Amino acid sequence: MPLVARLMGLDPDTNGPKLPVHQYFAAVAERKRGEITDQQVIEAFSLASDEIVDTTTLVQGSLTREEMHDVCCMAEQRIPPYNTEAAVETRLGLA
Repeated sequence: MPLVARLMGLDPDTNGPKLPVHQYFAAVAERKRGEITDQQVIEAFSLASDEIVDTTTLVQGSLTREEMHDVCCMAEQRIPPYNTEAAVETRLGLA
């Protein structure tokens, strides 16, 4: 999925520019709290349609911002067990 690939910085020529993990999950947290809109998140990170679906899943999911952020901080540096796109997708509930 491009969202996780972008958060991990995998193959930017194919997946698009890397998403900044800290800022992205700050925006997801603010969206969960109702402080910003879906459209503001979409525009801030230039999300494609499949990334919008994944972001909505994260906003509506049961993981806390801290849990999502921690997983992606580890994934960004390829720290096991979050060193593959599939492992990150599974942990975030996107698989």
